[in-house]
Amino acid sequence: MIDNKHKAIHKLLELLTYKSTRSVRVGRAEFAKEYVQSAEVRPVFFLSTGRCGTALLTRLLGESKGHLVSHSPAIELIEAGKAAYEQYCLRGIDDLVVNDCLTALVKAARDESLYECYLHGKQYIETNNRITFLAPAIRRAYPNAKFVHIHRHPADFIRSGMRRNWYQSNDFHELGRIQPVSTDESIDWQLADQFEKIAWLWSTTNDYIENFLTTLPEESKVTLGFNNPTAESLLKITQFCDIDIDLEKIELILEQPINNQVSGDFSEYHNWTDSQKQQMYKFCNQAAKKLDYKIEPD
Repeated sequence: MIDNKHKAIHKLLELLTYKSTRSVRVGRAEFAKEYVQSAEVRPVFFLSTGRCGTALLTRLLGESKGHLVSHSPAIELIEAGKAAYEQYCLRGIDDLVVNDCLTALVKAARDESLYECYLHGKQYIETNNRITFLAPAIRRAYPNAKFVHIHRHPADFIRSGMRRNWYQSNDFHELGRIQPVSTDESIDWQLADQFEKIAWLWSTTNDYIENFLTTLPEESKVTLGFNNPTAESLLKITQFCDIDIDLEKIELILEQPINNQVSGDFSEYHNWTDSQKQQMYKFCNQAAKKLDYKIEPD
């Protein structure tokens, strides 16, 4: 078994090897200032509400030796994502001051990882949903970045959020849970119950992502539902990420569930009250139509 000391030495030797063998040698400062604009730096960022299968995708994409896949980076940007949502809603995604500040924040948090990938001849992939609302700033920081929108049926998402006690727990991720800005009249936050808040979260997040994707060229984006993932749908994602993996390997990974929720108690959709179904319809119907979900109340 290799101890931490030997692992560190091995990593250092590997890094030095790549530094000495790469045909293009770019220093850290030059990389941050100019090279991130090049077509060779093409990271992939997954945008989602969370609870959409990103842990499974991380395992799948991690099969590639040519990519660095990060699900929970050291700097998750939890609170920064919420701040980005608020500022973009209030001032617009074209506001220069907001964009300059958020782009600098993104680069400070991610340039080092991208530079390490460059030195190792790899591409960077991030499945961390906390960066979702930073997507416009990420695009400015890395113009050739690609984006994957992963979504899940609102009923399943709401149930998961209720079981995890979102908007009422003391979990540190609550620091990044968005709330309406002053211009949002779609919900009375003070009177809304927990169920309504989570339904609003699903709709608002997916609308935000879809609106952002309209600013991108077709080759830089893909949207995929993740309620019942198949080997074929996962293959579509691996191909978009330039990862070569066969269907048989994907099927084996699908047979190994990961991050399934076992805690919390909230009934499945067919046991919901008429009021709950109406609430979901009220908040989620428009966004659901765009994503091809039918949620007509019974």
